[in-house]
Amino acid sequence: MPGYLCPKSAGKGITIYIIGPGTDPHHEEYTQSPGSKRWLYLSENDKSESDGDRRLGHGTCVQSLVNGPRFGAAKAADIVIVKLPFPANYITISSAFKLVAEDIEARNLRGKAVITMSEGYPGIDIYKSKSSGTQVIKQGLFGKVKELRDYILRLISLDVPLVVSSGNNRQVYKHIDSFPAALGEVIDVITVGAMEPNGARTQYSQGEINEVTVLAVGQVECAKKDSTSQTRQIYGTSFAAPRVAGMIATWLGSEEYRERLHVKGKVVANVKNLLKELAYIKMPASKPDGGFLVAYNGFGKFTCRGYSDPKQAQGRKLC
Repeated sequence: MPGYLCPKSAGKGITIYIIGPGTDPHHEEYTQSPGSKRWLYLSENDKSESDGDRRLGHGTCVQSLVNGPRFGAAKAADIVIVKLPFPANYITISSAFKLVAEDIEARNLRGKAVITMSEGYPGIDIYKSKSSGTQVIKQGLFGKVKELRDYILRLISLDVPLVVSSGNNRQVYKHIDSFPAALGEVIDVITVGAMEPNGARTQYSQGEINEVTVLAVGQVECAKKDSTSQTRQIYGTSFAAPRVAGMIATWLGSEEYRERLHVKGKVVANVKNLLKELAYIKMPASKPDGGFLVAYNGFGKFTCRGYSDPKQAQGRKLC
């Protein structure tokens, strides 16, 4: 992106909780990151520092995009790996939010933390939703969704933004069908979809314009599991979300945005508003999968068509 700069603070002093299957602790994207590293576990049967996704190494890639010295968006941030049993479900996701909230309170990290999670659990009845034209929660899951929502609201009350991926199932269902991402329309969850380099939403990325907060690049290079230095190419909304979380961490740790963002009880809303304000439209709405906001961090403002501000009349400038 023209003019995209990373601030010197690089998220220093901010803690990013990475909820997922873990990470490979031997890869240099983990070992050489300067911030502190801690682990929290949900399962008594698995307290190993490892990536529980044996096939894809999903967690290893995500962690490198958060704070890795080569690929990370917040290279100086502290991280906490919150290891979920693989695959995740409603119980483990809710338990993870509860555990994180307790850790934030115990360590006085209110307003000094961000959570990223690229896991989700399908909770929308796709068949009934298509028939009715509105989102219908699967039978028997309403109580679990409410519980999940309550845990997220607790995190929001602690001034901690939650960044999640929108899902990769658009070939089957264009709307978001997993939680917590589907809550982004009703509470201040930050839901991130994936885009092509030209700014168009990818064919797999779920969520209409009103359902996702922003898009970020979905095709990435990142750390490869079971290696100390190898990298890999991979795609998905899972890999768009962590970079947005890292970007938010740089804001929270930056003097430039401190006064605007750090208002007790309003940090999450302020962050989400800033995210939308600085975002811009790269692919016009008149084009297929266009009109979506693209995440931008605002440092080193770039120039679009001779203007110094990325916004224009009718809301946004095209860049």
